[in-house]
Amino acid sequence: MLTKQKAYPRWDNEVKHLSDKQKQVRLEILNSKEPQKIKDLKKERNFMLHKIKEKTKQLKNEHLDELASNIDKTSSDGGMFQAVKATMGSKLATQVKYN
Repeated sequence: MLTKQKAYPRWDNEVKHLSDKQKQVRLEILNSKEPQKIKDLKKERNFMLHKIKEKTKQLKNEHLDELASNIDKTSSDGGMFQAVKATMGSKLATQVKYN
């Protein structure tokens, strides 16, 4: 039986480390008075934010691939329904658009 899973995967250590580091850099930017140092720190933070975004996108895609393989493995319609429901989670109601 499939259980309801979160719509996003848990972060790995790399994302956590980058997130903590970018927070420190953000505080350094706020406390710095030197324009050149601020510019360099902003470049560094921007690079980290892009890495975080890429990694979380990769993790989400891996999570969706895993859910898709679970759907493919089910043989019954009830199992298929549960798998699709687990993929949608609670976002099903918010994704409905009214014209």
